[in-house]
Amino acid sequence: MIFAAIATITALVLIGLLLLNLILYALPVAIGLTAGQWTSAAGHGIAASIAAGLGAALLTMLLARIALGLARSRTQLAAIGLLFAIPAAFAGYHAALGLWALFAEPNGIAYLLASASALGFGALAWVRVPYYGDARQA
Repeated sequence: MIFAAIATITALVLIGLLLLNLILYALPVAIGLTAGQWTSAAGHGIAASIAAGLGAALLTMLLARIALGLARSRTQLAAIGLLFAIPAAFAGYHAALGLWALFAEPNGIAYLLASASALGFGALAWVRVPYYGDARQA
């Protein structure tokens, strides 16, 4: 169990470093996947599902950049950041739980570590969103 905890934390740190810039794309990916699944469930073909998913993801990214450009207060930036933080936290939780399951059977410590990972990924996304492709970077 100690090996599983150490291996999971090490893997999370390495994956976190690799995905540091990609964490902001959790919301567009989630929306794109949802749009693609809805299109597929409606009976359209694979090409239409892929096109709908890509279109929805690109539209989400475009609307996010416009919203961040028009945001005037820190409250508005925080609200936009929260929209990105929720899917990032969800992804972080499941990444940690999945990594733990590679090394040992999930138990209470696994869920605690996954919850801490969710908080970390969500906080990272929330802090980084105001600087998402913007000239506000200081």
